[in-house]
Amino acid sequence: MRVERLCKAFEGKPVLTDCSFSFPTGETTAVLGPSGRGKTTLVKLMLGLLRPDAGTIDPEGAKTFAAVFQEDRLMEHLSARKNLRLAVSTPDQQISEALTALGLPARDETPVSQYSGGMRRRVAIARAVLADADVLILDEPFKGLDPAAREVAANFILSHCPRAVRILVTHDGAEKSLMQVKNVLDLGMAKEA
Repeated sequence: MRVERLCKAFEGKPVLTDCSFSFPTGETTAVLGPSGRGKTTLVKLMLGLLRPDAGTIDPEGAKTFAAVFQEDRLMEHLSARKNLRLAVSTPDQQISEALTALGLPARDETPVSQYSGGMRRRVAIARAVLADADVLILDEPFKGLDPAAREVAANFILSHCPRAVRILVTHDGAEKSLMQVKNVLDLGMAKEA
């Protein structure tokens, strides 16, 4: 996947200016930068949730996209299993295995509204990974997870998405190591707009 000369402004204030980068298949690329420098805007542009003011996004053959957003975006009144079932066509056995691998109850019918923040985060991760997409965008995916749960979640992502373009938005150097980051797009290095 490649972005070329991407620009986006809000109310006349530039957020991304002339951003170009190639995101290799089968590798994790970290997107870094201070708050307000366009990390989440870049994610939304790549997912087609926003339109660029200028520039292009070339999926280079990628047809499917999945994301872990900063917010969990779960159906509060449904169980973890039912949340996954709404989003993916994965067989029930694989859903159970994913939930178990992430330390969640596989057959529990408790609504996710009653889960802890870390449990909800792991459901959101399972949903994105089970989508089996060509591009997996992870916008601060480990927020609210303790170090052990972060390691489990990172291993789950890497083992289930080895051929995907993986894009990790993070502020945490340890997360870059956990996700075996090979490339870095530092939006903080861009010129002030």
